[in-house]
Amino acid sequence: MIRKSNSITIIKYIFLSVLSIITVLIPLWILFINSAKPLSEAVLLDFNLPSQWKLIENYSEIIKEGTFLRSFLNTFVIASVSVSVMIILGALASWVFARSKSKISTILYYVSIAGILVPPAIITTLRVFSFLHLKGTIHGMIIFYIAYLSATVIFFTTGFVKTVPKELEEAAMIDGCGTLRMFFSIVFPMLRASITKTTILIVLIIWTDFMHPLYILGGSEKRLTMVTGLLSIATEHIYQMNWHLVFSGVILTSLPLLIFYIFMQRRIVSGIISGSVKG
Repeated sequence: MIRKSNSITIIKYIFLSVLSIITVLIPLWILFINSAKPLSEAVLLDFNLPSQWKLIENYSEIIKEGTFLRSFLNTFVIASVSVSVMIILGALASWVFARSKSKISTILYYVSIAGILVPPAIITTLRVFSFLHLKGTIHGMIIFYIAYLSATVIFFTTGFVKTVPKELEEAAMIDGCGTLRMFFSIVFPMLRASITKTTILIVLIIWTDFMHPLYILGGSEKRLTMVTGLLSIATEHIYQMNWHLVFSGVILTSLPLLIFYIFMQRRIVSGIISGSVKG
């Protein structure tokens, strides 16, 4: 039985290793190696090493154009402000929903999380944003994401609020602690696992979103995001696709997410473990 169990474990590791190579390492290799090629070789999309390495030239060309740094700043501002507001407001709403026993609160909770299942009506959103002069603005994009993704924060956080002992809140109230102070001093720190997972998810959604910034922000170079900036790079020339620059742009776009993942790695693991134990 022990040998059989070891054999099954080895087979699992082999299977997962092969799957990782196919789904992760091979695409990364194609992405990196083609970002170091000249255009004439990058259009072939093969596995071969470049005959002439153009890694520094390709990355320098993207950065020197000026749109990359601007699109990075736009995406960073949109993601950081949207996530900060969503986390605070969503956690507060989750606290109310978790502690309230009224039917109205229950109805409002299900209405709030309905946004996860119902996609945003982009045409209606554009009409409203045009009327309010928010179309084509960074703050309009931030408002859209807050309205669009707050349901995700509420959905993932409400269950965790229920695990926070009410006795802690009651003891704080007896000591004269105010409502907001009690929330940010006691409840909010205990939601770290849920907030960490939700933050990672929302940052990934915003950072890689293409359709909504394309419609809401438009095609102006001053309002490009990291992903829509790739479209601008790809279609810079009318009669050809700049594949070597597209691959380089994809790597530069993914690099901040990789750094973010490395920075948040410990919290990701602790959040998953905490969620599995509480679930």
